Amino acid sequence: MNLYNLSIGELAQQTGLGISTLRAWETRHGFPTPQRLASGHRRYSERDVEALREVLRERRAGATVESALKRARAKSMAPRSSIAATVRAALPDIAPRALSRAGMLAVSRAIEDEAVAYADGGIFVGAFQHAQSFRNAQRRWLDLARTSAVTIALATFPRARHRRGLWEVPVSTGAPVSREWAVICESTRFSACLVGVEQLRDGPAVTARFEALWTVEPDIVREALRTATDIACAVTPELAADVHTPLQQTPVIGYDIIRSMTSLTNRVVSYLQPS
Repeated sequence: MNLYNLSIGELAQQTGLGISTLRAWETRHGFPTPQRLASGHRRYSERDVEALREVLRERRAGATVESALKRARAKSMAPRSSIAATVRAALPDIAPRALSRAGMLAVSRAIEDEAVAYADGGIFVGAFQHAQSFRNAQRRWLDLARTSAVTIALATFPRARHRRGLWEVPVSTGAPVSREWAVICESTRFSACLVGVEQLRDGPAVTARFEALWTVEPDIVREALRTATDIACAVTPELAADVHTPLQQTPVIGYDIIRSMTSLTNRVVSYLQPS
Protein backbone atom coordinates (compact mmCIF):
# COMPACT_ATOMS: atom_id res chain seq x y z
CA MET A 1 0.00 0.00 0.00
CA ASN A 2 1.41 3.37 -1.06
CA LEU A 3 -0.22 6.19 0.89
CA TYR A 4 0.67 8.76 -1.75
CA ASN A 5 -0.22 6.82 -4.87
CA LEU A 6 -2.82 9.05 -6.54
CA SER A 7 -1.99 11.38 -9.40
CA ILE A 8 -3.78 14.70 -9.64
CA GLY A 9 -5.94 13.22 -12.40
CA GLU A 10 -6.99 10.32 -10.15
CA LEU A 11 -7.69 12.75 -7.31
CA ALA A 12 -9.89 14.78 -9.63
CA GLN A 13 -11.74 11.66 -10.76
CA GLN A 14 -12.42 10.45 -7.21
CA THR A 15 -13.60 13.83 -5.92
CA GLY A 16 -15.36 15.20 -8.99
CA LEU A 17 -13.20 18.32 -8.89
CA GLY A 18 -11.37 19.63 -11.92
CA ILE A 19 -7.59 19.47 -12.15
CA SER A 20 -7.46 23.23 -12.65
CA THR A 21 -9.55 23.71 -9.49
CA LEU A 22 -7.25 21.49 -7.43
CA ARG A 23 -4.19 23.40 -8.64
CA ALA A 24 -5.88 26.74 -7.95
CA TRP A 25 -6.86 25.67 -4.42
CA GLU A 26 -3.29 24.53 -3.72
CA THR A 27 -1.91 27.88 -4.92
CA ARG A 28 -4.47 30.15 -3.22
CA HIS A 29 -5.35 28.22 -0.07
CA GLY A 30 -2.47 25.77 0.52
CA PHE A 31 -4.69 22.69 0.24
CA PRO A 32 -4.58 19.98 -0.98
CA THR A 33 -0.80 19.80 -0.47
CA PRO A 34 0.77 16.97 -2.48
CA GLN A 35 3.91 14.95 -1.99
CA ARG A 36 6.33 15.53 -4.86
CA LEU A 37 8.12 12.79 -6.76
CA ALA A 38 11.71 13.33 -7.91
CA SER A 39 10.21 14.18 -11.31
CA GLY A 40 8.13 16.96 -9.72
CA HIS A 41 4.82 15.18 -10.30
CA ARG A 42 2.20 15.52 -7.59
CA ARG A 43 0.99 12.55 -5.57
CA TYR A 44 -1.95 12.44 -3.15
CA SER A 45 -3.32 10.04 -0.56
CA GLU A 46 -6.73 8.58 0.21
CA ARG A 47 -6.84 10.99 3.14
CA ASP A 48 -6.74 13.84 0.64
CA VAL A 49 -9.71 12.30 -1.14
CA GLU A 50 -11.77 12.16 2.06
CA ALA A 51 -10.70 15.66 3.10
CA LEU A 52 -11.81 17.10 -0.23
CA ARG A 53 -15.11 15.24 -0.07
CA GLU A 54 -15.62 16.85 3.35
CA VAL A 55 -14.88 20.24 1.79
CA LEU A 56 -17.58 19.58 -0.81
CA ARG A 57 -20.07 18.55 1.90
CA GLU A 58 -19.35 21.79 3.76
CA ARG A 59 -19.79 23.76 0.54
CA ARG A 60 -23.21 22.19 -0.04
CA ALA A 61 -24.11 23.17 3.53
CA GLY A 62 -23.27 26.80 2.77
CA ALA A 63 -19.62 27.18 3.78
CA THR A 64 -17.31 29.26 1.64
CA VAL A 65 -14.45 27.64 -0.26
CA GLU A 66 -11.94 29.57 1.82
CA SER A 67 -13.36 28.51 5.20
CA ALA A 68 -13.84 24.87 4.20
CA LEU A 69 -10.31 24.58 2.84
CA LYS A 70 -8.87 26.36 5.87
CA ARG A 71 -10.45 23.76 8.16
CA ALA A 72 -9.26 20.91 5.93
CA ARG A 73 -5.71 22.26 5.89
CA ALA A 74 -5.67 22.78 9.67
CA LYS A 75 -6.91 19.25 10.25
CA SER A 76 -4.31 17.75 7.91
CA MET A 77 -1.52 19.69 9.64
CA ALA A 78 -2.73 19.16 13.23
CA PRO A 79 -0.20 17.42 15.46
CA ARG A 80 -0.99 13.76 15.99
CA SER A 81 -0.93 12.10 19.38
CA SER A 82 -0.97 8.34 18.68
CA ILE A 83 1.49 6.37 16.57
CA ALA A 84 -0.78 3.32 16.73
CA ALA A 85 -3.78 5.26 15.40
CA THR A 86 -1.70 6.53 12.48
CA VAL A 87 -0.53 3.05 11.50
CA ARG A 88 -3.98 1.53 11.90
CA ALA A 89 -5.46 4.21 9.63
CA ALA A 90 -2.78 3.47 7.05
CA LEU A 91 -3.38 -0.31 7.23
CA PRO A 92 -7.17 -0.61 7.45
CA ASP A 93 -7.16 -4.08 5.92
CA ILE A 94 -4.59 -5.52 8.35
CA ALA A 95 -5.87 -6.67 11.74
CA PRO A 96 -3.63 -5.99 14.76
CA ARG A 97 -2.26 -9.09 16.45
CA ALA A 98 -1.92 -9.69 20.17
CA LEU A 99 1.77 -10.02 21.07
CA SER A 100 3.31 -10.77 24.43
CA ARG A 101 6.05 -8.59 25.86
CA ALA A 102 8.52 -11.22 24.63
CA GLY A 103 7.06 -11.04 21.12
CA MET A 104 7.25 -7.24 21.06
CA LEU A 105 10.84 -7.43 22.24
CA ALA A 106 11.74 -9.92 19.51
CA VAL A 107 10.42 -7.70 16.71
CA SER A 108 11.93 -4.57 18.30
CA ARG A 109 15.39 -6.08 18.55
CA ALA A 110 15.21 -7.40 15.00
CA ILE A 111 14.43 -3.89 13.73
CA GLU A 112 17.22 -2.41 15.84
CA ASP A 113 19.73 -4.98 14.57
CA GLU A 114 18.73 -4.39 10.97
CA ALA A 115 19.05 -0.65 11.52
CA VAL A 116 22.60 -1.06 12.83
CA ALA A 117 23.47 -3.08 9.72
CA TYR A 118 21.81 -0.96 7.05
CA ALA A 119 20.49 2.37 8.30
CA ASP A 120 23.43 4.77 8.57
CA GLY A 121 22.18 8.35 8.65
CA GLY A 122 18.59 7.34 9.40
CA ILE A 123 15.99 8.63 11.82
CA PHE A 124 15.04 6.43 14.78
CA VAL A 125 12.20 6.88 17.23
CA GLY A 126 11.28 4.60 20.10
CA ALA A 127 8.23 4.84 22.37
CA PHE A 128 9.08 3.03 25.60
CA GLN A 129 6.14 3.88 27.87
CA HIS A 130 8.16 3.99 31.10
CA ALA A 131 11.56 5.58 31.66
CA GLN A 132 12.87 2.34 33.15
CA SER A 133 11.95 0.46 29.97
CA PHE A 134 14.18 2.83 28.06
CA ARG A 135 16.99 2.43 30.58
CA ASN A 136 16.87 -1.32 29.92
CA ALA A 137 17.46 -0.65 26.21
CA GLN A 138 19.61 2.44 26.60
CA ARG A 139 22.91 0.89 25.51
CA ARG A 140 21.41 -0.36 22.25
CA TRP A 141 19.86 3.01 21.49
CA LEU A 142 23.04 4.93 22.24
CA ASP A 143 24.74 2.63 19.73
CA LEU A 144 22.05 3.48 17.18
CA ALA A 145 22.57 7.18 17.83
CA ARG A 146 26.27 6.94 16.92
CA THR A 147 25.51 6.62 13.20
CA SER A 148 22.03 8.11 12.92
CA ALA A 149 20.92 11.56 11.84
CA VAL A 150 18.35 11.80 14.65
CA THR A 151 17.50 9.39 17.48
CA ILE A 152 14.53 10.04 19.79
CA ALA A 153 13.20 8.15 22.81
CA LEU A 154 9.69 8.89 24.11
CA ALA A 155 8.87 7.84 27.67
CA THR A 156 7.73 9.15 31.04
CA PHE A 157 11.08 10.83 31.64
CA PRO A 158 11.22 13.52 34.34
CA ARG A 159 12.69 16.03 31.85
CA ALA A 160 14.02 16.39 28.32
CA ARG A 161 17.67 15.58 27.75
CA HIS A 162 20.02 15.47 24.74
CA ARG A 163 23.24 13.53 25.05
CA ARG A 164 25.51 11.55 22.76
CA GLY A 165 23.19 12.14 19.81
CA LEU A 166 20.08 10.81 21.55
CA TRP A 167 17.06 12.90 22.56
CA GLU A 168 15.08 11.80 25.62
CA VAL A 169 11.63 13.37 25.30
CA PRO A 170 9.17 13.19 28.20
CA VAL A 171 5.52 12.32 27.61
CA SER A 172 2.71 12.69 30.12
CA THR A 173 1.05 9.62 31.61
CA GLY A 174 -2.26 10.79 30.15
CA ALA A 175 -1.02 10.98 26.55
CA PRO A 176 -2.06 8.18 24.15
CA VAL A 177 1.58 7.47 23.31
CA SER A 178 2.27 6.67 26.98
CA ARG A 179 0.48 3.32 26.43
CA GLU A 180 2.32 2.59 23.18
CA TRP A 181 5.44 0.54 22.47
CA ALA A 182 6.97 1.60 19.16
CA VAL A 183 10.18 1.27 17.18
CA ILE A 184 10.47 3.30 13.99
CA CYS A 185 13.43 3.43 11.62
CA GLU A 186 13.65 5.28 8.31
CA SER A 187 16.69 5.54 6.07
CA THR A 188 17.50 5.27 2.37
CA ARG A 189 18.30 1.56 2.75
CA PHE A 190 15.94 0.33 5.45
CA SER A 191 12.53 1.34 6.81
CA ALA A 192 10.44 -0.42 9.43
CA CYS A 193 7.89 0.33 12.11
CA LEU A 194 6.49 -1.69 14.99
CA VAL A 195 3.78 -0.26 17.22
CA GLY A 196 1.69 -1.88 19.94
CA VAL A 197 -0.89 -0.59 22.39
CA GLU A 198 -0.86 -2.25 25.78
CA GLN A 199 -4.14 -4.00 26.51
CA LEU A 200 -5.95 -3.08 29.71
CA ARG A 201 -5.76 -6.02 32.09
CA ASP A 202 -4.84 -7.02 35.62
CA GLY A 203 -1.64 -8.82 36.47
CA PRO A 204 2.12 -8.22 36.58
CA ALA A 205 3.85 -6.19 33.87
CA VAL A 206 5.65 -9.27 32.56
CA THR A 207 2.29 -10.70 31.41
CA ALA A 208 1.32 -7.58 29.46
CA ARG A 209 -0.02 -8.06 25.94
CA PHE A 210 -0.10 -5.58 23.08
CA GLU A 211 -2.36 -5.04 20.08
CA ALA A 212 0.45 -4.78 17.54
CA LEU A 213 1.12 -3.96 13.90
CA TRP A 214 4.41 -3.84 12.07
CA THR A 215 5.30 -2.85 8.53
CA VAL A 216 8.25 -2.20 6.25
CA GLU A 217 6.28 -0.16 3.70
CA PRO A 218 8.22 3.11 3.39
CA ASP A 219 5.21 5.41 3.01
CA ILE A 220 3.52 4.01 6.10
CA VAL A 221 6.76 4.14 8.08
CA ARG A 222 6.97 7.80 7.05
CA GLU A 223 3.47 8.50 8.37
CA ALA A 224 4.31 6.83 11.67
CA LEU A 225 7.49 8.88 11.83
CA ARG A 226 5.57 12.10 11.20
CA THR A 227 3.31 11.33 14.14
CA ALA A 228 6.19 10.40 16.43
CA THR A 229 8.14 13.54 15.57
CA ASP A 230 5.01 15.68 15.98
CA ILE A 231 4.73 14.33 19.52
CA ALA A 232 8.42 14.90 20.22
CA CYS A 233 8.58 18.40 18.72
CA ALA A 234 5.53 19.53 20.69
CA VAL A 235 7.53 18.87 23.87
CA THR A 236 11.00 19.70 22.55
CA PRO A 237 10.62 22.36 19.81
CA GLU A 238 14.36 22.52 19.11
CA LEU A 239 14.06 19.06 17.55
CA ALA A 240 12.07 20.49 14.63
CA ALA A 241 15.17 21.77 12.84
CA ASP A 242 16.69 18.28 12.86
CA VAL A 243 13.67 16.42 11.48
CA HIS A 244 12.20 18.99 9.08
CA THR A 245 14.45 18.39 6.07
CA PRO A 246 14.37 14.55 6.09
CA LEU A 247 10.57 14.56 6.36
CA GLN A 248 10.26 16.77 3.28
CA GLN A 249 11.99 14.18 1.12
CA THR A 250 10.08 11.47 -0.71
CA PRO A 251 10.44 8.02 0.92
CA VAL A 252 12.79 5.83 -1.09
CA ILE A 253 11.63 2.44 -2.37
CA GLY A 254 14.53 0.52 -3.86
CA TYR A 255 16.14 -2.89 -4.05
CA ASP A 256 17.89 -2.48 -0.69
CA ILE A 257 14.60 -1.92 1.11
CA ILE A 258 12.90 -4.83 -0.66
CA ARG A 259 15.81 -7.14 0.19
CA SER A 260 15.81 -5.97 3.83
CA MET A 261 12.28 -7.34 4.28
CA THR A 262 13.64 -10.88 4.04
CA SER A 263 16.54 -10.13 6.38
CA LEU A 264 14.26 -8.53 8.98
CA THR A 265 11.85 -11.47 8.91
CA ASN A 266 14.72 -13.88 9.49
CA ARG A 267 15.93 -11.82 12.44
CA VAL A 268 12.44 -11.82 14.00
CA VAL A 269 12.21 -15.60 13.69
CA SER A 270 15.64 -16.05 15.24
CA TYR A 271 14.65 -13.96 18.28
CA LEU A 272 11.36 -15.81 18.68
CA GLN A 273 13.06 -19.20 18.39
CA PRO A 274 16.62 -18.80 19.65
CA SER A 275 19.01 -21.64 18.92
